[in-house]
Amino acid sequence: VRHGIGYSQVKSRYKEIESTLLIFVPPHENVEIWQIKVKNLSSYKRSIGVFTYLEWCLGEYPDWHREFHKTFFDTSFDKNLQSIFATKRLWQIPDAKDNYINNKWDFVAFHSLNQEPTSFTADKESFVGMYRTFTNPKAIENGICVANEGKWLDAIGSLHVNLELEANE
Repeated sequence: VRHGIGYSQVKSRYKEIESTLLIFVPPHENVEIWQIKVKNLSSYKRSIGVFTYLEWCLGEYPDWHREFHKTFFDTSFDKNLQSIFATKRLWQIPDAKDNYINNKWDFVAFHSLNQEPTSFTADKESFVGMYRTFTNPKAIENGICVANEGKWLDAIGSLHVNLELEANE
């Protein structure tokens, strides 16, 4: 892992597959970019699946408990834009006059690929699996994400793409 001003880079090599993940935020932009490069170092063709994974933050809320906060997230997948979108429904704590107001969060977050994903999920349980951990996530073991989106989930963003790599590609 290498960290620099405004970026982090993670390099890995496993079973003759080399990968480099570069994460950065362009100056003056409200977006984080993940750039991944994958190389097949073997002398034969390889088929691999690449999965992204993120847990939405979606701003600050008066109650900082993640388990409570996540119940207000709403996710959707747009096939044409190759993106998962996330927003939230806010429930406000009473103001000084004891008025309760349901407010919509004014922002939309997105997670997107520059090519059509093979599969996606916006649900942590669908990705990891019930009673499982990140050492054996169900989506990775199965080689596909279960398309799950909407309200009342433990909202995440995961996009999956299959790659076919020739020898040394």
